[in-house]
Amino acid sequence: EQIKKYGGDRIVYGFDTVSNETSFNSTYDALSDNEPSIIDNLLFLAKDSIKNVKPKDNVTFSEGTLVYLVLGEDSVFAKGTVVFKSNPSIKKDHLEFLKDLRKLVYNKQIKHAPITVLPNGLDSVEEGLSLLRNDKVSFNKLTIAL
Repeated sequence: EQIKKYGGDRIVYGFDTVSNETSFNSTYDALSDNEPSIIDNLLFLAKDSIKNVKPKDNVTFSEGTLVYLVLGEDSVFAKGTVVFKSNPSIKKDHLEFLKDLRKLVYNKQIKHAPITVLPNGLDSVEEGLSLLRNDKVSFNKLTIAL
């Protein structure tokens, strides 16, 4: 609701990085009600995951983004039995997006979540799990520095 209030009808791209039904629906709700818009998520949630009361005919559902492809190289999984092909346009589009995103972050138009860095590499795993179990890092990115 806050994103929709701030962005009005101008938000035309939504990428849900949490990717559960609640976050996917929230991302969908934040999109423009009128302008052509695109939504994507990390776990390949489909259109039928949307429970919005007011369907939007202007929203296109991406078939899924595989981030590895932005490197411009094919991604090989399952011991070579599954290959996702990249193409130059994916890398080009990603680089343009990053250029625009950097400006927005540097100008403080987009803010990231607070970051907590645990400095002791894998020795910090138990501490990190404890923080998660005890809800000590809510709305915070927890990172372990190696």
